[in-house]
Amino acid sequence: MTIDRLISNIEALDFNRVIRETVEETVQELTKYQQDQLFAGLRSDGNTIYPSYTLLTEEIKSGKGQPTDRVTLKDTGAFYRGITVTASANSVKITSTDSKTEMLEKKYSEEIFGLNEDSAAKYSENEITPIATKKIKEQILK
Repeated sequence: MTIDRLISNIEALDFNRVIRETVEETVQELTKYQQDQLFAGLRSDGNTIYPSYTLLTEEIKSGKGQPTDRVTLKDTGAFYRGITVTASANSVKITSTDSKTEMLEKKYSEEIFGLNEDSAAKYSENEITPIATKKIKEQILK
C-alpha cells in the first residue's frame, strides 16, 4: 500500500457511519447496559430514579422477592423487554415499546432512558471501541 492510498483511505473514512453501524451491531449489548442501569435504580444523568416507590408498591415488590431499596421500573419485565434502540447519523435514541412508557417518563422523567457516564464508558470500552477499531483499520488498510 502506498502512502497516497493510505491518505486517500483515511480521508474517505466516514467515522459517523462506522459508529452508527457499530451501535446497530451492538443493540443487544446496549439494551442490556440500559436494563442493568435501570435495575440499579439510576437515570442517564447519574441521579437515582425518583420518587421512591410507595409503601404499597414496596410491599408488593417485597412479596415478589424484588428489590425495594431503589426504583428499578421492573415488575413483570414488559418495560425492560420493550426497550428499543434507534441509531441515526449523530445520535442514539433509547425508549420502550411497553404501554407504560409514557406514564413512567412523566412520573420519573425522560432521563430514565440513556446511559449515564459510567454505563456509557463501559459500553464504549467493551463494545464500541473493539468493533469500531477493527472497522476503521479495515477501511484504512484496504
